[in-house]
Amino acid sequence: MDLNALVASATDNASKVAVANRIANWIRDAWTGPPLPGLSNYQMFNDSRLRLQIAANIVDYIDADNTPTDMGDVVPDGYIIPVPVLGIEKIPYLAAVEVIYEGLREHLSLSTCRRNLFGHPQNESQLRFLNLYETALDLSGNVSRVEIKGVPIVSKNGTSVFDKSATNYVINLANLTPVNGTGTLVPAGIDGISDSGARTFQTDWLENQSVTFTVTASDAKPRLLAGLITVKVFGIDNERLDDTAIVTNIITTGYNWSGTSSTGDFLNEATTGPLQIASINVPYAVATGTTTAINFGDPRVRGHLISDRWYNIARSDASTPATTNRIAAYIDKAEILNRTYAFDWYDYTGNRPLAFLRNGPMRSVGELGNVAAPEYPWRTLYLQYPERPANTLQPGPATEIPERRSASVDYAPNRPFSDTNGSIPRRSSKHQYSTTLGNPTTPLAPLFLTS
Repeated sequence: MDLNALVASATDNASKVAVANRIANWIRDAWTGPPLPGLSNYQMFNDSRLRLQIAANIVDYIDADNTPTDMGDVVPDGYIIPVPVLGIEKIPYLAAVEVIYEGLREHLSLSTCRRNLFGHPQNESQLRFLNLYETALDLSGNVSRVEIKGVPIVSKNGTSVFDKSATNYVINLANLTPVNGTGTLVPAGIDGISDSGARTFQTDWLENQSVTFTVTASDAKPRLLAGLITVKVFGIDNERLDDTAIVTNIITTGYNWSGTSSTGDFLNEATTGPLQIASINVPYAVATGTTTAINFGDPRVRGHLISDRWYNIARSDASTPATTNRIAAYIDKAEILNRTYAFDWYDYTGNRPLAFLRNGPMRSVGELGNVAAPEYPWRTLYLQYPERPANTLQPGPATEIPERRSASVDYAPNRPFSDTNGSIPRRSSKHQYSTTLGNPTTPLAPLFLTS
């Protein structure tokens, strides 16, 4: 199969989808057939959705545009809920969503038995974009709008007082303002600065509403109720660039982090100045085979559920000093654990970018090792030896990463490639093979020959 020629023949999304389906079927037949029996369902090439995802990623690695191949919504094996399959392209990726609430005092009346407060809560959003690539990326050349729906309901003493969960906020690029500076560029990362390469944009206040609530003797702080925030990013031609969702749990709010807990009531204590809280959602996830959430920062992860990419952490304050104020502390900063869950050629001390796309014909089949495999943080197709140890001593990942590598079949396809003359099948990169001259070569040699 000549991947370069196939992708070159695809000129629109429909033809790219057809090519991706052909590649996915080839992976199914060549890499999960009789030579590799006994695969588990979590292994990428034994999962129909993951095969489609990696096939779309291969197409987008090679093609010359920066529009993700949209395979539609696919139901993963063993699931009933469809999830989007979108290829990985050279675009700025949404890396954090922060729904911010602020209370303003309008009117207060007092009586001997109770206080009736007329608060004036409003909410806005901050969106943080991450640039994984080697050059600055301009939102204006990629993104037309972001749509957010399902912002958490504000409840006070058991009564919902601010419910905009059913509103779909359409935030056009013109309504996104950078927190720092001007313009819409997301810079490339800087060698040696691990949290560089991100930029934060904010919306205007999306809602501004007066509410009435009763403060009782057993008054409790407001709560943000459980729900589901959907976040979609669209391109300049209305194409889907990203489509994800964030599951939110009930959070008792506060606007001041004391060091051990979040204190303050942004409704009860509202003033003319800003008292902020925030529902903060960052790239956390519980990876397959684990039980705890990890902060990995890779916005390309595509799990079996649309919400697998995000984890709603249980803090809501936006207090001072800045080190405890998440709204301010992470402005224009990438929250990534790139070394622990690193792909093999990345070094913590530098060597940006975080990801590669050719945007042109592959020079060798070895470039498949650059293609994102989004089922696990920072994972790419794994063409090195499976016993390679993890780059961490952290309990959990230190043993889990080698286990996953040993279960990988990325490096062991049987006869998927041919020599340049197309006459002699190549065996796995794990084994030696003979060239047309009959000379043995080293195990990785097939990966670096032009196909």
